[in-house]
Amino acid sequence: MVVLITGSWFRGTNFIKMSSEFIIKEVDLLKHEIADVNFSGTDCVLHLAALVHQMKGAQEEEYFRVNRDLAYKTAICAKEQVSGTLYSMSTAKVYGESSAQNIAWDENSLCNPVDPYGKSKFEAEKLIKALEDDTFKVAIVRSPLVYGAGVRANMLNLIGLIKNILASPRRY
Repeated sequence: MVVLITGSWFRGTNFIKMSSEFIIKEVDLLKHEIADVNFSGTDCVLHLAALVHQMKGAQEEEYFRVNRDLAYKTAICAKEQVSGTLYSMSTAKVYGESSAQNIAWDENSLCNPVDPYGKSKFEAEKLIKALEDDTFKVAIVRSPLVYGAGVRANMLNLIGLIKNILASPRRY
């Protein structure tokens, strides 16, 4: 099976390392325009490219340009050239910051994103899902916080917090 991956930083790199049974075609959308990408010979597309939480900040428009517009353009190109499945990585942030009565979220939970990241990903989901038909399937993956070797951002902060607590002379 030939898998075309867009965005290969953390998740893509780890997917590639763990997926020796696939033929992987990586596409760096920072270097290539999606309209110029050749999807031929591809069985499925794993769209991972995204603008995630920027510690130094990012303009709201930039989240929508990358997370909604680029994702949608990728899905359109994939639909035109691939008879298979598009797996689009989204986020649990589409649900919002907390659930009602502390009930765990599932695929039937109402979405209520509150920040540009969550809103842009949710808008992308709706646009991409509308492209699905009998020959082009769409799977949206709403991932929570991801961890592993090389992780950064929020997970790295949580790991540091736990290490500090465990190193403290006072036990909790």
